[in-house]
Amino acid sequence: MPTITAIKKQRQNRKRVNIHLDGRFSFDLALNQTDLLRVGHQLSQEDITELQIKDEVEKAFERAVKYLSYRPRTKTEVRRRLEKLKFHHNVIASVIDRLLQNKMVDDVAFAAFWVENRTTFRPRGRRALLAELRNKGVEQEIIDAALAGVDEAAAAEDAAKRRVPRLAHLPELEFRHKLWGFLRRRGFEHDVIVMVVDELLRDRRITTA
Repeated sequence: MPTITAIKKQRQNRKRVNIHLDGRFSFDLALNQTDLLRVGHQLSQEDITELQIKDEVEKAFERAVKYLSYRPRTKTEVRRRLEKLKFHHNVIASVIDRLLQNKMVDDVAFAAFWVENRTTFRPRGRRALLAELRNKGVEQEIIDAALAGVDEAAAAEDAAKRRVPRLAHLPELEFRHKLWGFLRRRGFEHDVIVMVVDELLRDRRITTA
């Protein structure tokens, strides 16, 4: 069996090492995968294959962690990202399981985060939130629970009031049309839009009277 003759840290990436067998470079590994390796140890082909599979999982895990560092993600988003990076489906499954076990991915928490973030910064109706969460791979049961507390009327009023300053100079008919279209694109229901637009038009008339 081949014998390890050198374990050398890479110059450009100090977190990885090059493994030399019988005096020649053979493969590289993450540094944290080499704790049990020593110069003089012999490795079978099965040993080498197992080390390389574990290393591939570690590479994929590091890419997933980096992807998660920007904002929370669903497990489907992480899976899609790793598929795009061409990792094997068995490797991806191992990474997803590890992330779930460490609570680094949690679709229930993600759905709550997403709804709260939208409500705070860019209010949307249930229809739009439903579509967004479905697109991110969240299960329907989780979506239903996350949307249960959404006050669509309050969200529509908030969104509309943020938009009004941009439309204040418009004639009433155009004001109504633009505001209606804006709320419709944000996914609010027809009845809610009617109520909010009519209320803001009344306020506008009182202000300009």
